[in-house]
Amino acid sequence: MDTKYKLIPEISVTEKDKNWTAKVIVSEKTSARTSQNGSIRYQNLILMDPQKNKIQATLFDNHITAFEDLLLLSKTYLISNATIKLTKPEYVASVGPIHWVITGKTRVIEIQEDNNALLSSTYNFTPFDKLKEYMDVDADISIIGVAIDIKPKRLIKVRSGSQSYVQDVVLVDQSFDTILLTLWDAFVEKECVYISQHLSKKPIVIAKHLKVSSFHGLSLSTKGNSSFFIDAPFAQVTELKSWVDENIENLNQLIVEKSYFVASPAKVPIPNDNMITDIKNISGLHHMQTYFWVKAKANLQKQEQAYWYMSCSNCNKLSGADVNEVFECVFCKCKQAYGAPRARATVQLQDATSSLLATVIGPPAETFFKCSAYDLMKGTTKNENSDIVETMRTSIEEDVLFYVKAVPKDKQEGYKYDVIFIINPSEIPGKTVYIESEEKTTTPHSESSDLVPYAPVTPTSKRVLFREHSASSSSKKKQSGKHDNIGQSTSDEATVEESY
Repeated sequence: MDTKYKLIPEISVTEKDKNWTAKVIVSEKTSARTSQNGSIRYQNLILMDPQKNKIQATLFDNHITAFEDLLLLSKTYLISNATIKLTKPEYVASVGPIHWVITGKTRVIEIQEDNNALLSSTYNFTPFDKLKEYMDVDADISIIGVAIDIKPKRLIKVRSGSQSYVQDVVLVDQSFDTILLTLWDAFVEKECVYISQHLSKKPIVIAKHLKVSSFHGLSLSTKGNSSFFIDAPFAQVTELKSWVDENIENLNQLIVEKSYFVASPAKVPIPNDNMITDIKNISGLHHMQTYFWVKAKANLQKQEQAYWYMSCSNCNKLSGADVNEVFECVFCKCKQAYGAPRARATVQLQDATSSLLATVIGPPAETFFKCSAYDLMKGTTKNENSDIVETMRTSIEEDVLFYVKAVPKDKQEGYKYDVIFIINPSEIPGKTVYIESEEKTTTPHSESSDLVPYAPVTPTSKRVLFREHSASSSSKKKQSGKHDNIGQSTSDEATVEESY
């Protein structure tokens, strides 16, 4: 009977026989999205035939709901009478020359076949320790990991002026390496809800079409075409579940300690010489790239500037709260945010070719100053006896590496620059540097890799007084100075204008 079924390549837009039938497996299923003009809702699926040929199929508007419980991931179907469309030239590279549109006229019949082994053989997962190779480049990444923690969702303002919900999930692999995965909008309302409801069971997450970002040092983020398969009936998932059962005590201890927030460094390779851009050439490359490695000296643009601001612990936006005061943030809507001092500065980067002004915010600002945000706050507040202004570093006189992001200005032409990392390769043995990720939850944490700033206490009322904690063993290791030349920014969601 298989001879009645056509393979995907055998079905063309010029097909004379409109009554063709294909046997396909639902390989991927994205969340429903709304078109840019807001007039159409659509959902994309990737269908695969028994010989692993694939095609994109699309559902529109009310058909999304109509087929919601029928076209399910990993299930096998007989599909007939789908509309065959030519793909617009600009989408051929990603979609293929033709695609299908599934409508009410399309006949879809589920058949009871187990094709999970076939489907799982098409997945190519990137190990967590290899993700650094794809940081801030245009690449599609697929991963598999165990969800062990999830942060509260937060509302952010994106550059277009609209607002989006984002939520972070912590994933761990069998080497106990962790990575933060940021989910956006529709994924927050569906996948994050599922993960949150089943977190105690430590669901196994398969995600495709992700991007690797320098946000949080090294993290993952969804894209418009990302797709998820949670607790899939695959051999890889069964193996990972067995590993979870065997290591449940270690995983629970990891969750209690939350070391993936306070002491889990992201590895970033030191760039080769051909990856470093002369400052004079950056302006001519804006149309090609957003991130640049720069080797330069640095100094404060001016001495009279604000060295810190009070931020929301959850989203880094400007806050009127006192340090450690618990409040509901008007920006991200987090009800248990607390006031957290955050270092910042405007610096001038200078190499042999030219100079540029850049914003240093968060951990790299603490690295620049060689001073924690809390000490900056304490030392520049009235009635505080501190010589921090006299002792903090105000310039870097040797050439170090700056990882810089070019950001279009909101209301005028041109670009502004944010420093994401500061690295001094001469002080680090080997070719890999370790960059501490900053945490934005109400968990006690360190904002700097070499200094232990304030630590929030568990609130018993709206007003919480400051309390310092003695350094833990991991904190003492940081204080040794091993990483005091490294900083990392998480300013993607809080530009300078948004911070003041």
